[in-house]
Amino acid sequence: MFTTSKRIQKEREKYIRDLTRQLLTEARPAHRQGWGISHLLAAYRIGQALNELGTQWWWDLEIHEIDLLFPWDENAVNALANDMQRNGYREDCPPIMLFEHQVLDGKLRLEAARRADVTPRFEFFDGDVREALRYALRLNGSRQSVSGPQRAVIVEEASAR
Repeated sequence: MFTTSKRIQKEREKYIRDLTRQLLTEARPAHRQGWGISHLLAAYRIGQALNELGTQWWWDLEIHEIDLLFPWDENAVNALANDMQRNGYREDCPPIMLFEHQVLDGKLRLEAARRADVTPRFEFFDGDVREALRYALRLNGSRQSVSGPQRAVIVEEASAR
């Protein structure tokens, strides 16, 4: 049901390394008279590739519509961020679950990690939308402060999808 994000991260790093190698080969001056426009362009592309490698890929993740059904708790985000600043993203902190390249579960942890400038752990949910909804209801219905009426509205709204 779940796959690891390490494989995707390794593929991304390999892609950047290969691109950098290719660009470095292109940038090598063919003669001793210096760099031509093509060499400068290749050097610029190397810089872009290296910047991309340093960019936190998860920083711009969007929240899946299923996770948007559940309430936001600013106090919880602040408490998590303070804890993450002191202790990092601890082993007992659940991974952020991604589905369809968006956050299915963990929007509060993601925001706390952004504020604390720590890298969270990720896992990918492998299933269809109904399975993802059941998963989110099971976790968030009990973990967050979702009242009975709120839960009923969420189930009704989700059933309409």
